[in-house]
Amino acid sequence: MARRSTSDVARERGTAAHLIDDEHAIEEAWLADVEVIGLSGGASAPESCVRDVLTWLAALGYDEVRTVKAAEENQQFALPGS
Repeated sequence: MARRSTSDVARERGTAAHLIDDEHAIEEAWLADVEVIGLSGGASAPESCVRDVLTWLAALGYDEVRTVKAAEENQQFALPGS
């Protein structure tokens, strides 16, 4: 089964979604008439990047942040060569 990104799943359900590397990749036009923004970051997303995006959004008036825990992950992976 092919893995799909969160943005792929959102688009399949009719929600605008964009996969970005940092706040510089966000186009302000995407936010026209948008009241709520969902932001998710996987294990490979540095916390500093998530904070930078939140800071950028706050400067545009999206300053209310709610943390939602959708799932608890308890997977453990062996180190290569173990």
